[in-house]
Amino acid sequence: MLTPEEEERKAALLDELKRLEDGARARWIEEAQSKTYSFANIPNSADLAIAKEFQKVFGRHIEDVRYSEHMAIVLHSKMMSGIFGNPTETIRRSTFDADLKRLRKAVQLFAEHPTAYWQHVASASFEAGQGDRIAEGAHDVFDFVLRVQGYADEGILPEVLNKYEAWARQAVGQLPDRRNINWEAVHAVMMLRAYWESWAEIPAPRRALNPESPFADYLRDAFAFFQINGDPISAFKRWAALADEDQNLVV
Repeated sequence: MLTPEEEERKAALLDELKRLEDGARARWIEEAQSKTYSFANIPNSADLAIAKEFQKVFGRHIEDVRYSEHMAIVLHSKMMSGIFGNPTETIRRSTFDADLKRLRKAVQLFAEHPTAYWQHVASASFEAGQGDRIAEGAHDVFDFVLRVQGYADEGILPEVLNKYEAWARQAVGQLPDRRNINWEAVHAVMMLRAYWESWAEIPAPRRALNPESPFADYLRDAFAFFQINGDPISAFKRWAALADEDQNLVV
């Protein structure tokens, strides 16, 4: 047990350590943000060709990209992660009830699975080596089945499934219906609007889109460059209609 003086010294050392860590983190962030990229930093010829083509295409719309290799590299990275890294999550409402019924039936089948050999399965599963993804996955399945059977033995499995179903129905209300919508294209329009406004510093259309406008040309170039399936003008109209329905679609 530490004396009051030792406790005070320990607290002072922890504060000093936190201060040093915060300072190091701030210097790292500052260095990362101040780093300048150029095409000379790209060793792979295929990646270099893509970066140059990106600058050529998007430099027609965004002046900073036209004159700066650094800006071209940064915006390309942002667009790749923004357009493809976080797609809009949807649900097919027309099949939701049937999907829940199938899931419920599947879980109930786990509860009825023979249990005579579980002790031997347990012994074998714990012999799996660490880092063996297949064995770890099999063990996770084993653990899930045991939990389901435990709930069934306690007589609470129906209530557990009812609770899960209530949560699922609550969650589905927060997701847009998949319908017959090209969500990849809609999401791309949403993200491309944000990049246009922040990089070109020009307000993007919110409802009507003139097909002959600079923004429409920008959308067409972006869809072609990133090989986004769908017509960009139609995707914009769909995005505008959905944005009116759901404010979560507005960036």
